[in-house]
Amino acid sequence: MIYKKELEAEGIVGIFLKISKFLFLPLLILLMAHAVIIVVYDLKLIYLRLASILIPMPFAFFLFQKKKNPVFPWFLGSLVLAFITVIGMSAITSLVDKTPVMPQSMIEWKEFIEYSLSITFSFLTGILLGTISFFKRSKHKIDINPMLKALLNLIVNKKLSPEALQELLQKSIKYVSLATTLLSLYTGLRRFFE
Repeated sequence: MIYKKELEAEGIVGIFLKISKFLFLPLLILLMAHAVIIVVYDLKLIYLRLASILIPMPFAFFLFQKKKNPVFPWFLGSLVLAFITVIGMSAITSLVDKTPVMPQSMIEWKEFIEYSLSITFSFLTGILLGTISFFKRSKHKIDINPMLKALLNLIVNKKLSPEALQELLQKSIKYVSLATTLLSLYTGLRRFFE
């Protein structure tokens, strides 16, 4: 594993604290937002969807802007965060309305998955923006996998200098973060525009 030394240096307590701070805390805030917006004030669902897009993003941003972290485990963690959050919101609604916690039809499952993906893409956007910030602030260069480097050279049909590769990757991260933001908005708000 690429980040094995960093994970060993943090220790199990450090990793647990990181997970608590950057995954469990946004989960709790999202559940509180649901309770306040839907149960207490009975506001329109769009406000909850906007909160669900805006809340996870800064947590991921601050996690990744300070230190280089492995993206894939945190992305998987955000998927788990999203699914647990949506189930938790459904459980809160179930307590109030006496409805089933889990989706009961294909339409409800589709909504469940889209909402979970919206939260996940929001977190992923924060990861990407935090990564951009980290590399801009520090003198670190983006690690380029040799296979990716060869593929990029093949695509552009010439050998790129290390500086050109760095610039290309940084631009790519910006475009991908824009795409994940749009995906988060689309999956979270699509049903309000149908």
